[in-house]
Amino acid sequence: AGTDDADDGCGACDVCVSVREEFDATEIAQKILSAVIRTGQRFGAKHVIDVLRGSRARKVLETGHDQLSVHGIASDTPADELRELLGLLQDEGLLAISPGDYRTFSVTPEGRTFLRDGTALTLARVPQSQPRSKSTRSRSRNGSRNGRESDLEYDYDLFKKLRSLRKRIADEKNVPAFVIFGDTSLRQMAYYLPHDRDAFGAISGVGATKLDQLADEFLPVIVDYSAEKGLSPRDQPTTRRGASRRNPTATQPGNSSPARKPLSASLSETKRLFSENYTVGEIARERGLAVNTIFSHLEKIGQTDPTIDFSSLMPAPDRVETISAALRSHENGFLTPVKEELGDDFSFGEIRLVRMQIRRQFENSENDEFQS
Repeated sequence: AGTDDADDGCGACDVCVSVREEFDATEIAQKILSAVIRTGQRFGAKHVIDVLRGSRARKVLETGHDQLSVHGIASDTPADELRELLGLLQDEGLLAISPGDYRTFSVTPEGRTFLRDGTALTLARVPQSQPRSKSTRSRSRNGSRNGRESDLEYDYDLFKKLRSLRKRIADEKNVPAFVIFGDTSLRQMAYYLPHDRDAFGAISGVGATKLDQLADEFLPVIVDYSAEKGLSPRDQPTTRRGASRRNPTATQPGNSSPARKPLSASLSETKRLFSENYTVGEIARERGLAVNTIFSHLEKIGQTDPTIDFSSLMPAPDRVETISAALRSHENGFLTPVKEELGDDFSFGEIRLVRMQIRRQFENSENDEFQS
């Protein structure tokens, strides 16, 4: 997932669950949150990363941040990895980012609780053995950042067309835009320019159901734009997530749910305890993990197994309606901006559960439509 925004590495769709690996992020998360606090919670990703890595860049020296105890405490962690971790911590609800062109990080109340209590934190990310493209900044024509740092120099005009198409489809289906595709998927489409179903199916976030339901909507826009601008498709990495989806027999009528990889050991343990009627708090204590991490697990588990009943955890109907409306107003469904809109009366856990429910309902309706 992301950097200045926790992008749609939701960890909940069939793609994210199948390709992400869990790791103990407790120590590095403590370092990052401490650096954000020590630098005054008024700087963006680049400066925080420079401080963590011990840079002697002019801005670091001018602010005196080379004298802080956090200066260089993560010097052995690559910058792109720290950037990814900033996004993961934001999606976990431990970091918040201010709106506007110059986005600054701050530590949320949940983040301060994590630092104070010293609870363990498990996060999930794309395995580092997979090749990553060089990080370049994606900018709009006026030079400002388009949302967050992207790994790809995508075509911004095509990206805007794809976002408009996504919104139209979402409005027609009466669902939030993020359940159609997240911005990461659209950026990859606007970079790789897939011209056929195989290439489209290799885009991250395109599972078997979305390949069947949405390829015929998005491919013509990409192909027509490419022809108009004289652009050719780019080769995608052979190890890009979802390679097995290129198999046209992966989804057959009457069996529209794609095969999913087994849950990780950590997710499986959370699932076992939940099935034995442990409360979220009890699971967190039993496993030595943060409550937010358990809710993150449950969101992923619920998306991979539609048979699990989460009704005992769901908020009251009026709260579900309020959260759903907030999610609908944010195209990507990122947790932090939704939480900021809702305020302290709503928890990250509630938002995760409602987000999962919305995705479930959409996938069920799409599967029913496919089978009919």
